[in-house]
Amino acid sequence: MEMLLDELVIPSHTQSVKFAISVPDDVFQAVEVQVQKMGISRSQFFADAARQYVEEFTLADRVAEINAVLDEAGYYGPDEEELAGFAAAFVRAMSDGGWEWEDDVDS
Repeated sequence: MEMLLDELVIPSHTQSVKFAISVPDDVFQAVEVQVQKMGISRSQFFADAARQYVEEFTLADRVAEINAVLDEAGYYGPDEEELAGFAAAFVRAMSDGGWEWEDDVDS
């Protein structure tokens, strides 16, 4: 019922939530310049920025969870000797011409 009331009071042409935010003048001006360059609305700019910010936090949380599992399992990654071996193998592959970069570009 509350959502119906909101739609009646604040009509919307999208399934988005409308809200007001306050930003410092310099941030507002920088956003104005950027949205003009990008050809998008302020709403789109702030929605994209918020989405990216949330994704960064989500990624950090996932990494922390993975690290916690690895810590619990007692795995702390390769030691310096293993890393040196990986580096040496890479250098050998590069110098022997055995390494080719593949582009994922469709022909």
